[in-house]
Amino acid sequence: MPSKVIQNKEQKKEKLLEAAFFLFTRKDINEVSISEIAREAGIAKGTFYLYFKDKYDLRDFLIFTHSKKILEKAIEALDQSQILSFEDSVIFIISDIERQLQQQPLLLTFIKYNLPLALFSSHLSSSIKDDRYSLKHLFVERANQSGYRFENPEAVLFMILELTTSVFYQTMIHQIPCSFAEIRPSFYQAIRAILSIGHPEKA
Repeated sequence: MPSKVIQNKEQKKEKLLEAAFFLFTRKDINEVSISEIAREAGIAKGTFYLYFKDKYDLRDFLIFTHSKKILEKAIEALDQSQILSFEDSVIFIISDIERQLQQQPLLLTFIKYNLPLALFSSHLSSSIKDDRYSLKHLFVERANQSGYRFENPEAVLFMILELTTSVFYQTMIHQIPCSFAEIRPSFYQAIRAILSIGHPEKA
């Protein structure tokens, strides 16, 4: 059982995360001070630096943890499905991410284009120790099983996630150039077109 000291430390960190998420989803980060975050969390300003070096470090940690949860839920849903084909697996994961973000527009507003940070950032806080490669492994494994060959599979996955978050953010939040419902068929056609580059018949 964790000691009271450890529990207290974790509770303070959780309060910081909740306070920062509340403020970052309502103001531009440049308008939010560390003092304001600490005040919202109900802790001393000096305590902030026990966990994060600055507010940008905290923001990146939040983006990472929320993005990781989104990806993990999508992978769990895929595991429970009967889908085996590579392309259908990728489309399923993107569709599940779509579903999650449609239900949490405030989270999408915060993450913006940064979902790939959960897999590809090398500049995250040293306090992040989670495995960032499960989706990479799944992508490569299912591609190989289906006979797909990409010169750089991680780059392909990165492009897909970049396209996904950019399209979701612009269409769901700003309706640019239209609503996501209008662009949805073309969006998934574009994802399949990217994946088709490594199709066995073209490899």
